[in-house]
Amino acid sequence: MTARRARRPLAVTGIGGVFFKASDPAALAAWYRDLLGLPVEPDGHATFHGPRGHAALATIWAPFPADTRYFEPSRAPFMVNYRVRDLDALLRRLRRAGAAVDDRVEEHPYGRFGWAQDPEGNRFELWEPRGSLPAPARRRAAVRGRGTGRGRARSKAPRRSGRGRSPPPPGAPRRR
Repeated sequence: MTARRARRPLAVTGIGGVFFKASDPAALAAWYRDLLGLPVEPDGHATFHGPRGHAALATIWAPFPADTRYFEPSRAPFMVNYRVRDLDALLRRLRRAGAAVDDRVEEHPYGRFGWAQDPEGNRFELWEPRGSLPAPARRRAAVRGRGTGRGRARSKAPRRSGRGRSPPPPGAPRRR
């Protein structure tokens, strides 16, 4: 007879962003824009929007200055932002497991943020977006038995038209 492991609810729902250090962030962003076609904004980050521009499913790509302190205490030259359904529950789970978890949680119009470190000392960011999943994703989640994300109101974020500057993206790095 084999033991069955209890299924844990899905905590991480996707990658919210990839942040990394660069000796010249502006030049590197221009290189990625010009050669790979990344949609780099004037401030140097790129936003990959979710279905129909849904802010809660966006992914941010951003080079940071090589001397940034934003990734500390990690010495890694990168930090991954994970989208999560329930930030408070996940932070409690990490603390119970003995992970290094920052005490602060930041609130922003596009969501809530927390930080922790993995066993190798790599800092990561957790982002609970404001709003719920768009209807097709809610249906897929319900079919898979994962619920719909607590029934919060839908995001009222404007859709990106591709012209001009888009509003501050969800999970946008706060450069320090």
